[in-house]
Amino acid sequence: MEYKINLIVGGMNREWINLKKGRGFLKNIITGIVISRGETHGYEIYRELIRIGRGRWKPSIGTIYRVLGEMVEEGCLDKRIVVKGKRKIIYYRATEKGIEEFLKATNEFVNKILLLEDLIVKALDKISNNSREEKITSIRAVLTEQYYLLKEFLEGKNRGE
Repeated sequence: MEYKINLIVGGMNREWINLKKGRGFLKNIITGIVISRGETHGYEIYRELIRIGRGRWKPSIGTIYRVLGEMVEEGCLDKRIVVKGKRKIIYYRATEKGIEEFLKATNEFVNKILLLEDLIVKALDKISNNSREEKITSIRAVLTEQYYLLKEFLEGKNRGE
């Protein structure tokens, strides 16, 4: 099965990631959400995916629950069922295996980005001109936002220090 995620930058719609390995990318994002929250339920994960997707990507709630079920079966997540009145809420928590797989996938992703970083900066600088300025400004804005988030993380601000 193949999944595609589109990224819209400066009015351009480009294929961002072509996921030929199935749901690996979504599983990694879900694991990151679960780790960051400690324990959470499926609808909270869905809302967070919509928030971080910024309207560019919105997986269906059914897909999210199927992936959560797969992750429990694979031993990447534990689940805890809480009954509130007539409602049954399933809370998820990352297992040690899930955390290790998250770290491995994140490391691979970061290394791929670092390989392209120098090329991207040089290419954007080379093609910068008035006719492309709006698109390049949009890309710069996204990169700047991510730079400050990464800087905060590296300085320990996102780890409660």
